Amino acid sequence: MTVTHRDIRSYLVEELKKDLVGPYSVDEELTEGPTSFYLTGILFPADTDIDPEEDKDAGEAADEEDDEIDTGTLMGTATNPSSIGLTFTTPAEETLSVKIRAAIYLEDKQENGPSIWKRQLLPINPVVLEVSKAFTDTIPIETGLALFRRVRTRGERRIVTLSLLNTHRVSSTTRLDPYCFFQPEIIVESVDPDKPVFIIHRGREDGYIDPDRIQNELLYRHAPEYAVGHGCGVEWDAREGEPATQLRTCVVPSYELLQLTPDPREHFRALEMYFLSTASGEELVNGLEVLPALYRVWLRDLKLDEVPAGLQETARKNIQDCEVVANRIEQGIRLIKENEQVREAFQLANRAMLIQRSRVTWLKMPVDRRPPAPVLDESHKWRPFQLGFILLCLPSIANPENPDRHLVDLLWFPTGGGKTEAYLGLTAFTIFLRRMRGSGQKVTAGVTVLMRYTLRLLTIQQFQRASTLIMACETIRRQNKGKLGEDEINLGLWVGGTATPNKLSQAKTALEQILQGERVLEGNPYQIHSCPWCGTPITPRHYRIGVTLVIQCPNEDCEFATALPLYLVDEDIYRRRPSLLIGTVDKFARLPWLAEAGAIFGRPDGETLPPELIIQDELHLISGPLGSLVGLYETAVDRLCMLNGIPPKIIASTATIRRAAEQSRGLFNRGLSQFPPPALDARDNFFAWQISPDVRPGRLYVGVHAPGKSMKTALLRIYAVLLQRIFEHSADPSLRDPYWTLVGYFNSLRELGGALRLVEDDVRDRMKLLASRAGEKQRYINYYRELNSRIGSDEIPEILDHMAKTINDHSAIDVLLATNMISVGMDIDRLGLMVVNGQPKMTSEYIQATSRIGRQYPGLVVTLYNWTRPRDRSHYERFVPYHSSIYSQVEPTSVTPYSNRARDRGLHGIFITLMRHLNPYLNPEQAAGNFDPNSPDANKVIETILARVAEIDLVEVDEVRQELEYICSRWRELTLAERLTYGRSYKNPALPHLMDPVEEVHGADVLSFPTLNSLRDVEGECGIHYKNYEG
Repeated sequence: MTVTHRDIRSYLVEELKKDLVGPYSVDEELTEGPTSFYLTGILFPADTDIDPEEDKDAGEAADEEDDEIDTGTLMGTATNPSSIGLTFTTPAEETLSVKIRAAIYLEDKQENGPSIWKRQLLPINPVVLEVSKAFTDTIPIETGLALFRRVRTRGERRIVTLSLLNTHRVSSTTRLDPYCFFQPEIIVESVDPDKPVFIIHRGREDGYIDPDRIQNELLYRHAPEYAVGHGCGVEWDAREGEPATQLRTCVVPSYELLQLTPDPREHFRALEMYFLSTASGEELVNGLEVLPALYRVWLRDLKLDEVPAGLQETARKNIQDCEVVANRIEQGIRLIKENEQVREAFQLANRAMLIQRSRVTWLKMPVDRRPPAPVLDESHKWRPFQLGFILLCLPSIANPENPDRHLVDLLWFPTGGGKTEAYLGLTAFTIFLRRMRGSGQKVTAGVTVLMRYTLRLLTIQQFQRASTLIMACETIRRQNKGKLGEDEINLGLWVGGTATPNKLSQAKTALEQILQGERVLEGNPYQIHSCPWCGTPITPRHYRIGVTLVIQCPNEDCEFATALPLYLVDEDIYRRRPSLLIGTVDKFARLPWLAEAGAIFGRPDGETLPPELIIQDELHLISGPLGSLVGLYETAVDRLCMLNGIPPKIIASTATIRRAAEQSRGLFNRGLSQFPPPALDARDNFFAWQISPDVRPGRLYVGVHAPGKSMKTALLRIYAVLLQRIFEHSADPSLRDPYWTLVGYFNSLRELGGALRLVEDDVRDRMKLLASRAGEKQRYINYYRELNSRIGSDEIPEILDHMAKTINDHSAIDVLLATNMISVGMDIDRLGLMVVNGQPKMTSEYIQATSRIGRQYPGLVVTLYNWTRPRDRSHYERFVPYHSSIYSQVEPTSVTPYSNRARDRGLHGIFITLMRHLNPYLNPEQAAGNFDPNSPDANKVIETILARVAEIDLVEVDEVRQELEYICSRWRELTLAERLTYGRSYKNPALPHLMDPVEEVHGADVLSFPTLNSLRDVEGECGIHYKNYEG
């Protein structure tokens, strides 16, 4: 029989259950007490206290900032679990069969050596349950084992609760093992086999109308909740659209989240990049028209009449949104047909993407098997959603007057689907179109596309990914200088000074340190380790500093041997104004500080145009305090990007967001259009559809909940069994490789630090024990790494490279311990195994983190729930319904850019930014004293800010006006001193200055503005602030 990846995954799950719950065999015999041999799935005698050491460790595992800890369990009052159960709903006239399974272990004392504990499965007859009338009782099942039953009436429905109870009572000194029940299970079904009798347990309450909730009820009506567990999970058997036939409690619940595939149901030529880049005008248009035609056929085939009556209105609205999308795609195709420049820019963008894809494929080949040069691979294709999104956005990018220019187009697609390629295609199109439309440096040069991220790992990875595309665009420009101009098409990385240098002098010092063998923790310019074009290794010696930092490829035959069109130093970025600028949102805070930063927007000199396209990736991360400040600074960014009153086009992407329209309004002051729009079922929106697990297995989630045991004990046992058993498996290494590297996810650095010690000691010891029990060799943990905010930017590329190594490389990572740093941007296809330590606070974080594994192979996610947290227990007890509709569980995000706290930290910053970069006379460092609060320029900026506040948060207008007047008067007061500068002169700090870094301002007598240098750690302090606007 052929072994598959899915078989190996199933084997690991079974081994995990055997080790944590048991049994290893039906009639097994243990040489140690079963309460210590097994971790969970144990019913203890009632009211027995948890081991104080376990209770203490559980409390330590709780995040000290978590306000959801059940403090009662951490004060010595916690008891061992003595029951499991479930609650479900049935029609009124039903008779049910309740089957109970449980085992005990009998002690066989030995004269020489430890006792033997022999398993005995209890012979328990099914219990018949009539639910026609309400009642509550407890009936004995076995000695010390009882069944609690409660039936409540709800009209024609019955709410039934069943619980299996250990009724033994023992003293605190009694050994518990003989009085415990193991591997307990309750199975409920009709007395008529296979009769569907269990109806949806939870639904929308009558009279409660929430559009968001109704939308989810429509899209996820295929994933109802039939029961909820009590101290356990519940699984069921049910055909779609029918009541369930059987309910089962489960100590280790599991759910396979099936994959949505972005692949087309049927191929058509317009998906081929080569065809799109070479076809004649008529042939191109005819080919593209197939996409909206297929979409409309799919829309016509939707069965609206099968939607429940209460959801019909929402369903019709969804279909209307789909029709709008079809119209916009057709509008994009018409533009390609009618506008020669748009058509040529579109075809050049496809040419660039084809070159990039061919290059990347070639670079991934083993060096010894790589052809001397890449061949243009004509087989590379777009996925329908990528092509659809590009066509949909073309008119609003190409035509500033298009009404959709003022919309945020949100690309909502599951992680790993290929969102990045879609907006890279739009990036190439926008760059080429600007070049073709230009006649002179002013139009062709400058930052054309601004791509923004929140995390440095994601930013650096996307910079490396975009490098090959930009180099492909540059090779096309060199071949078409007449149309695309003399100015280089280039790429810049604009991130915090902890990652890359702000100045050339810092870059020079850092490179000298690296060449001397020293480690550079901050401001490291050595970010490109190999040529993105030819793959030749690049060392720090190939970084040359003159008037700019030049990265040279040592391969003399490379097209970019002289210089890569990549810029990593802020000083170079302000001078070169790269075509595509990739940066982090926290750099916005630097805008009021730096005169030269306005160059990104073509300000204040007007030598270049401002960006035409803004791409905001991972939109869901721009929320909370960070989102509020980003939204505030967006006031300035949006105005600086405007040209003749026309704003830039904004597109965004995410895999996890809820109520995105409200977030878009708060962040960008714009409406939002989601693509692809939902239709009638979350499993199919035409552009993404659920694929059979036989074709592509989904990601399997497994839940572990071990009340009474410390998180450390549970974690080391999970790690040990997964690591050791994959080592013992006899399958080919290529089949075992996805599960060889265990990715451990943690919600805090403190928890991760504790796990690091476990991996170094206890996990190794446990693996030795497991190996000896199985008569196998022990696996040794040779390589374990961390990936979190403590890791320097210089280490990240090396760690990512190490993560890609397989078993066959003999240096694959055994354990990777990570925080939410991996949640976005870590794209390592080989990974297939993750253990999540505690349910993350946000479902979006849970989805993003666990989506890092199982991309290419069947993924396995083991979630260890913290029994001291009610939220964790709730997710465990609703394991199946939670995971089956997980995207509907994403929490809404909050953005309040003009709230008191946000204004206090940033309102003066955006006012100074706009005054400084819109007005040349205020731009130089020594020009802060030129400010006049009564000038028309100051009034314009005030009115710009107030107009935006009125549209986003009208109630705040009066307070914002007051605060702006106060800022003006305070700035005016500072101008009375001579030689006022914007920032403090560190050579002469006594000189008057307008701003001080917020972290350096102490006391209320400081007249300068305490101003942010970064938007990171925006809530690092808390205090009470008082302002006197009259004096």
